[in-house]
Amino acid sequence: MDPETFRRICMVFDGLVVGFGLSRVVRELDLASSLTTYGILTIVILINAYLLFRFFRDWDREFPPVSTSSTSLQS
Repeated sequence: MDPETFRRICMVFDGLVVGFGLSRVVRELDLASSLTTYGILTIVILINAYLLFRFFRDWDREFPPVSTSSTSLQS
């Protein structure tokens, strides 16, 4: 797996964990209603989905496939 792809997937997972934790803490402290707190999580999910979609859409242009020709292997 490409290191950049792995890093992006880890960042998305981290964002989901932080968004969920933030939603739970805000709700437990009675700073907002359940609907509002899970709205925060929904916003985090939508932003992450958009950023991950954009990364994979542009991935072929930014990281072209490495060509392995037989002539370069023969020295």
